[in-house]
Amino acid sequence: VNLSEYDSWQGFLQHRNPPRDALYFFEEHGAQSVYAPEYRPDAYLVFGCESAGLPPLILSGMADRVFHLPMRNPLVRSLNLANVATAVIYQAMRPQLGG
Repeated sequence: VNLSEYDSWQGFLQHRNPPRDALYFFEEHGAQSVYAPEYRPDAYLVFGCESAGLPPLILSGMADRVFHLPMRNPLVRSLNLANVATAVIYQAMRPQLGG
């Protein structure tokens, strides 16, 4: 995992210029499960903050690229961000790990 931080979303886009299909956004109410896509080896996994999620500006026009981690019990709202990120990263890396 190569972790990078940027001062802004625009700074990230200018520096990395990611292909649209390499972007994966994670939100509590994403339309698709984290188990649905075949993650690209050059995937960019984008998580928002626990309290507010991702800003609408980032998600604009990306509804088909927004995913959620299914929860077994609907009474449980969500896991904390660290747990979600861990589950998603391992799912995205599963082919590289031999799973």
